[in-house]
Formats: sequence, structure tokens, C-alpha cells
Amino acid sequence: MSADGFVYVTNVKSVPPGGLYRFELDGTVRILVRADDAFYALSGICTHEEAELCEGEIEGRTLWCPLHSAGYDVFTGEVTSAPAETPLAAYQVEVRDGAIYVSKECINARGLSKENE
Repeated sequence: MSADGFVYVTNVKSVPPGGLYRFELDGTVRILVRADDAFYALSGICTHEEAELCEGEIEGRTLWCPLHSAGYDVFTGEVTSAPAETPLAAYQVEVRDGAIYVSKECINARGLSKENE
């Protein structure tokens, strides 16, 4: 980890437009999402039934869970469609010289995924 609280995850080319990239940090699953030519980092486990969100689909700015189709806003982690009720934890992303770095600390006050409870 760097002194600024961010850790290197991967390079920009590893996450195609509209794509998902699974990674682990401190033993928790997270995902990078590339939407609207920007990168977002979220908890990688659905808050409804603990499905791996890297197997889901991106539609606009919604991430759909592959198990029961819970929807999450990729920009904020907020729930957009039931059956999920709890938002995903969201993390700050920085791109530096083609490398993607993600903050270790959650940036959304309501982002309490099951892995962070």
C-alpha cells in the first residue's frame, strides 16, 4: 500500500469498456467497473445473497447481480432494484500513468456490505 491509502490493482487495459474486473484486497472481494469511460470500485459480493458480482452484467450505470437480478448504481453502490436492500461499499479510484489504484477505505457512508459488517 502506498502512503496515500491507495493500492495498485491493475492497468487500464485490463478492464474493457462496460467491463468488470475482480480483485481481492485485505481478504475481501472487490470489483472494478468501467462505465462512461471512468472507473469505479465496489464491493464484489451482492448484499442480498452473496453472489459474485463479477459474473453480473453492466447496463448503463446499473450493475445487475447474476443470481436474483438485484441492481446497483455503479457510481455510488446504491441499490437501484430489489431484492437487495443494502448498498455496496464504494471505494475511490485513481488512474496514474495507465495504472489503476483503489482506496482501502470505503467512501460511501451507507456502503455496508456483508463483508464489512
